[in-house]
Amino acid sequence: MYGMHHFFPNQFRPGDFEILVDFALGPNEDQQAFYETFISTHETQLDAMTVPRFAQHDYDRAFSQTEHIETFGADTAHFWHPIVQRHVQQELIGADFPGLSAAERRAHDFAALTHDMGELVTGDAVYREKDNAKAEHAARRGIVRSVDPVSADEILAITAPILEDPGTEGFAIFELSERIGYIRTGGVAAEVFLHPRDGSDNDLPDAQRRTAGTIVTDIAIKNLEMLSGKAGDSSTVRLYMDRVAGPMQQAVALFEQSDPQAYARAYERATRRR
Repeated sequence: MYGMHHFFPNQFRPGDFEILVDFALGPNEDQQAFYETFISTHETQLDAMTVPRFAQHDYDRAFSQTEHIETFGADTAHFWHPIVQRHVQQELIGADFPGLSAAERRAHDFAALTHDMGELVTGDAVYREKDNAKAEHAARRGIVRSVDPVSADEILAITAPILEDPGTEGFAIFELSERIGYIRTGGVAAEVFLHPRDGSDNDLPDAQRRTAGTIVTDIAIKNLEMLSGKAGDSSTVRLYMDRVAGPMQQAVALFEQSDPQAYARAYERATRRR
């Protein structure tokens, strides 16, 4: 839909869930079966999470749920996000951690697929500053057991160090992949803000452009500085920063200039907790 989307080939439009699952998980039958069982057994809870990711920044309610996902990508849909996160993590590991064994890579795959399952119980939370982390971990464990009672002990054992222990390499890899995922969405939001649909300045309604500016401001403030410090050690971080940091910074500067009141609100909320 927007120019940046060619860089995000795993962002599909609503209605393409089966394509996305087959694209990402097809060669891994255990992961595909696990995630499809999760979707089918927790459909009601997933439907209850009607607000897409980053839609908390749409203060004007300028986008419908479908419009939000179509505009900002599949990673903003709760039941697509784990698959997109798995894809990002695989990119990172393949380029920067090639020494990880097949078993370790499988553990990371399941960590990505299960990392937000607890939010079905505790509610959506972003970044690592989660006040209810213990409750979310406990909820995740319960959901994994309900999805696959036979393999649950193994899945939980291999994913716990990655998702629950900040002292492990696995935790650091996963957190870095999450940050990359955020700026991927930030890159799309920047494109939406900078380049309205027909290339004019007036085609995108003001409220929708303000939402895009708010999203990119929040993501930029919380992630670009941190990731710039990692770029020297990670070719994946460098790749994404080279692609999205410039447009994101340009969008933030223009947002501050064109709508200072909305920018000030976005800045205050973004810096409240980083």
